[in-house]
Amino acid sequence: MYLVRRVCHTERSNVWQVGNLLKKICAAYEANGRKPATVYIGGAGVPGASITVCAEWVQEKIEINRLTSVPEAVISLNRDMQPLLSSYEIEFYEIVTEDRLEERNLS
Repeated sequence: MYLVRRVCHTERSNVWQVGNLLKKICAAYEANGRKPATVYIGGAGVPGASITVCAEWVQEKIEINRLTSVPEAVISLNRDMQPLLSSYEIEFYEIVTEDRLEERNLS
């Protein structure tokens, strides 16, 4: 199982607009069956090293997200969001589960 995080770096003045767009992007993917995402803001109103808007969700496996599987709404929403960002990154983390520990004889 994996945790996937999208990290949007932006300016303080854009943080809630980016949060709104990212929430809508996640909702479009969720309508196609992806597990629900949590969208959150860091560094604007709470301490943080930089101003970020993040979305993270859990999925069973890492697969290529082909353009043909991207919801149509996401393309338009992403186009609106890109000018508001200084960078847009994706991070992947493997979740430590009992099954994974057993595979490694560590349970």
